[in-house]
Amino acid sequence: MVNSRGDDDGELVERVCAAAGVRPDIAHKVDSLELILEFVAAGLGIALVPASVPAREGVNLVPMSTDGPLRRTYAVTRPGRRDRPASALVTQRVAAHAPPRYSRLIR
Repeated sequence: MVNSRGDDDGELVERVCAAAGVRPDIAHKVDSLELILEFVAAGLGIALVPASVPAREGVNLVPMSTDGPLRRTYAVTRPGRRDRPASALVTQRVAAHAPPRYSRLIR
């Protein structure tokens, strides 16, 4: 299962599977993480989800290796607004929850 709102999830799944020597069969494109978890819980497939997804009944969250796939996420602000208190607070709070291996990417 991959996100239906763009091709990046499908491309990530294809790269991860290719590195493992398998070809994915993407049967479902879903636009909600909650719905993806519901599909997995119902036995309709597997998915890659962000590490921030909380554990829930009916699914098994299996951590990827530390050299697993990397997805960069950016905070987008208007020019000259990056250091405004609200923008700075949001980006600092998000960065504080980044896994240690991503800390080198956060500036």
